[in-house]
Amino acid sequence: MFESIISWLREVWNHFKPILFLYNYVAGVVFRAGKFIKELKPGSWYFRIPFIDDIFVENIATDTMAIKEVNITTLDGKTITIGGEFDLKVIDVTLAIVETHDWRSNLMDVARGIISDHVEDNNWDELRKKTTKNKILFNFKKNQNINAINLFFSFLINLNLLIYLNI
Repeated sequence: MFESIISWLREVWNHFKPILFLYNYVAGVVFRAGKFIKELKPGSWYFRIPFIDDIFVENIATDTMAIKEVNITTLDGKTITIGGEFDLKVIDVTLAIVETHDWRSNLMDVARGIISDHVEDNNWDELRKKTTKNKILFNFKKNQNINAINLFFSFLINLNLLIYLNI
């Protein structure tokens, strides 16, 4: 009960606060009465109109995203479970927040699709040759699908992707 009151008070304070300070690793956008107004640069401070301006921020430092495990069938009919992780960095915060609904979930779905396409196009023996202790290292930097992700999401993605195999 006490925690919910504290949480409510913090939320009210955030709507009254007329000045917003952004750290060097955070960028954001301002909506005034529901309309996009401008992008907020990192390491700055901004005036806002309480209760009228809504500010959404996003971490723009390099981050790691885990890809949830999924079962995939290889070209020769073997079923494997794969998951993975990759590094990313938000380059265009406006595109991430304003133009994309739930960009993290979308990015994860696209990455899983790329991995699935790669696994489904190979035989189990070909994948095993690239495996070291149930881990596959794919270098997708030259992959056209990754370039499409970069253009659509406007993220810098370092996809030296580490894939975990469960056989």
